[in-house]
Amino acid sequence: MIYFSDDSNNAKADNICEIINRFRDVAEKPYEYACQLKADKNIPVVGNLCNYIPEEIIVAAGCLPFRIFGESKNTMHSDALIQSYCCSVVKSVLDDAMGNKLSFLNGMVFPHVCDSMQRLSDIWRLNIKDGCHFDVLFPVKIGGHASKKYMIAVLRKFKSDIENILKVKVDYLSLKGAITLLNNIRKNMMHLYELKALYPGIIKGSDLNAVVKGSMVMYREDVDILLNKLVKLLNERINIIEKPCEKRILISGSICSQPAIYDIIEDQNACVVGDDLCTGLRNFDFLIDENVEPIEAIAEKFLKRLICPAKYIDNSSRSEYIKNMVKTYSVDGVIFIFLKFCEPFFFDYPYLKTELDSNNISSILVEISSMKQIDEQIRTRIETFLEIL
Repeated sequence: MIYFSDDSNNAKADNICEIINRFRDVAEKPYEYACQLKADKNIPVVGNLCNYIPEEIIVAAGCLPFRIFGESKNTMHSDALIQSYCCSVVKSVLDDAMGNKLSFLNGMVFPHVCDSMQRLSDIWRLNIKDGCHFDVLFPVKIGGHASKKYMIAVLRKFKSDIENILKVKVDYLSLKGAITLLNNIRKNMMHLYELKALYPGIIKGSDLNAVVKGSMVMYREDVDILLNKLVKLLNERINIIEKPCEKRILISGSICSQPAIYDIIEDQNACVVGDDLCTGLRNFDFLIDENVEPIEAIAEKFLKRLICPAKYIDNSSRSEYIKNMVKTYSVDGVIFIFLKFCEPFFFDYPYLKTELDSNNISSILVEISSMKQIDEQIRTRIETFLEIL
């Protein structure tokens, strides 16, 4: 496992399998990774649960933005503090914190994107005493001058808070460097998705999922190095004849915590050629303008990137985006993968379903939990859907 930038160590990752396995190791054992990183380099770790966090400011502060997906399968601790109908990720992460599994965190950032996240922020502040607590109150309605002005004020406050609480300095040059670094990562991630769409067999869906999740946890300089190598090696495979993909699938939802879904799809001679996921392309779909003042440029990213159902522009933006992806990538069917009790996505679904049906685009909704493996009922439903496409 790689913990920090080391040219000699990174040089050993000289083939596709080795690079993917590095990402997978981190994705499967993120807490172990973070603890080792702190022991080796003493890098502050700032946890988060959502894409709506100012990652550039955290990196510029010399910290690691650390995406937490939750490991606890038994929510004995959190059940006493949070409702049973909250999403499984929120419950699992709270249980991890109360079980002292997240003691390595120097801080935790809570964007207020849904009711469960807002309640988690309050409960965390009262019950978890280790590390610092940051709230990022982005506007719910995205668009217009007022939203941008408010967003800039929120980002400047967060920059000031992280400087004062963690005793670090976030200056102009460090912000510019962080933006360039994260833009490079986004470019390579988008290139990976383009390769996957054009040559579906070039990388397995579960492998791409591991790369994405690992990149949200790993030290970003290492992510940049490994992604550069991975893209180069995959580009060299383009001329290799791959098994044709009979059915092209788009996945839409929040967090795909079950990589087995990709294997189920591929076992049916189908493939995922694109996604609309928080742990997917939606996290990399917008590059920050490096010629604009950093804080304003970061605000622009949140205002112009593809929104998730927790934010609002109008009733048609998301459906138009999905329909465009279906057309662009010649998609045969859409599989919606929602976490149980994820209210924003379930509220959003009727509009999407109606639009897809009216355009004769086949789709299915699959409800999963981050704390349970895919059962036979879900497997059968996905297989049946693929058979009738």
